[in-house]
Amino acid sequence: MQEECLRFEPQFVQKYQTMDPDLERRITGMYARGMSTRDIQAQVADFYGTDVSPMLVSRVTDKLLDGIKEWQTRPLDDTYAVVFMDAIHYKIRQDAKVISKASYTCLGVGLDGRVDVLGIWLSENEGAHFWLTVMTDLRDRGVKDILIACVDGLKGFPEAIASAFPQTQVQLCIVHQIRNSLRYMAWKYQRDFIADLKLVYRAPTREVAEAELANLETKWESRCAMAVRGWRDNWAHLSTYFDYPPVIRKMVYTTNAVEALHRQFRKVTKAKGAFPTDDSLKKMLYLATLDLKGSFRSKQGWPQIFGQLKIVFGDRVPEVINWQRSSLHKDHYILAAHRRLLGTIRTPIQFGACDYSHCATTVPCPTSPDISATSSPQTPPTSPQPYPSPPHSAPPPATESPNPDHSTKCSPRTPADKTPYTYS
Repeated sequence: MQEECLRFEPQFVQKYQTMDPDLERRITGMYARGMSTRDIQAQVADFYGTDVSPMLVSRVTDKLLDGIKEWQTRPLDDTYAVVFMDAIHYKIRQDAKVISKASYTCLGVGLDGRVDVLGIWLSENEGAHFWLTVMTDLRDRGVKDILIACVDGLKGFPEAIASAFPQTQVQLCIVHQIRNSLRYMAWKYQRDFIADLKLVYRAPTREVAEAELANLETKWESRCAMAVRGWRDNWAHLSTYFDYPPVIRKMVYTTNAVEALHRQFRKVTKAKGAFPTDDSLKKMLYLATLDLKGSFRSKQGWPQIFGQLKIVFGDRVPEVINWQRSSLHKDHYILAAHRRLLGTIRTPIQFGACDYSHCATTVPCPTSPDISATSSPQTPPTSPQPYPSPPHSAPPPATESPNPDHSTKCSPRTPADKTPYTYS
């Protein structure tokens, strides 16, 4: 009897663990969907009949902080084709009062066409001085060059980018500039003003756009000079996209890419009136980023875009791209963060509908020539299989049909297995 007790191995809660790992995983999943600690407390009591305090929920989610720090300082690629930069504001409690803080977001498009969130930074207000700190951080993490930077019309922003990356071409958001112009225009004139403004930013060449801008100033400066002055003052950075082919213009003329990311952030943060600490906001934005990892897709028509970038920027675009670093290297930090979260749990990770758990995940080798930009860790089937699946093998050669009157139909071919990369 004593020997049997010594050989006892727990199956659900491992030795020296004080909480059910599956419950930790579900608490983290509910927190990632924007639920507050007290909402999670009520939900766990309703589903499991277990009483967990809000402090316990905070301690469970605090396990993410080490992963957030590593993710925020991970090495980046040497060169990025386009980087979208913008800030979004949240309410945070500090010193017994609620203040507004800016969350700075950088969304990068690598030379392989993959989209990735380069980092998220917090500051008390949005300004060019802190954006310079962000640029310095990107440079320290290995970014040597950014071809195009798409930003809003914040004063001093282009100068902050030029101080860290002198060769980067800055494109101001056309949509932001249109909104700023309409603020000074009376409602009854807005329709006619927009019709004339379209001739400027939809012009085929820079020369035609400058001629239409001169006509716009002649017609509208007497009615509302401020609506036109912003275009003339910022024309050097507003007209950058005229130097590129139409397929690149469509991608860089606005910061809608990072605005769409912020819209997803708002889905999980809108239930919060104010965050108690900076760490609580970082955890929620980090989990939201992990959930969106599976929805990021390569830019449509990227081979054509990449060829045109090579023509426009020449030697700044390398001939050989380190595909392993640009794809697998990024996912490694995501998986490592999940491993750190719950330690020894052996359940699959699935991007896009993430269950925040640890696994020995197998992903396709990025050096394979037919790898897709949307490849993600393969999730094993959830339902048990009574019989093991046979390994993939080449189909038998086609044989002649015993009936000569009927044509021979070959069996469908099975794709060959890809060489996997296994994270241990």
